[in-house]
Amino acid sequence: MIWRGPDDPGQKKRATASRLRIRPWRDPRLLIGVLLVLGSTILGARLVAAGDDTVRYWALDHQVAPGDPVSADDMVAVRVHLSDSLSDHYIRADEEFSAPLDSLQWGERGAGGTLVERSSLLSKATVGRSQLPLSVASGASQ
Repeated sequence: MIWRGPDDPGQKKRATASRLRIRPWRDPRLLIGVLLVLGSTILGARLVAAGDDTVRYWALDHQVAPGDPVSADDMVAVRVHLSDSLSDHYIRADEEFSAPLDSLQWGERGAGGTLVERSSLLSKATVGRSQLPLSVASGASQ
């Protein structure tokens, strides 16, 4: 058996291919791929944000009863999408109230999580108590 190892003088030297030595993190294909993913993520986020047509409205944080005073703790701002015909009935979070909160009271019962209607806030000055005359015949039996 004849040994023809690397040091065998009878063996012809083979030409080795010279390879392009690029570090993997500096590979142009990797950089282009990262830039494409980053660009598509930013573009997608901008498109989704531009398509968001929700508006902030006031919603009740907890249940309220008619006659209760209105306070800022009663309401939270929520983002909703309402049609134009419905949006006029509710109070937007960026609008001012018709009067200061301490001069308002709840005009109707409301459950937590429901939107605050314009008609549900009443001014304390306009809400008065009136007497109802009631005549009872004397000696009326029960």
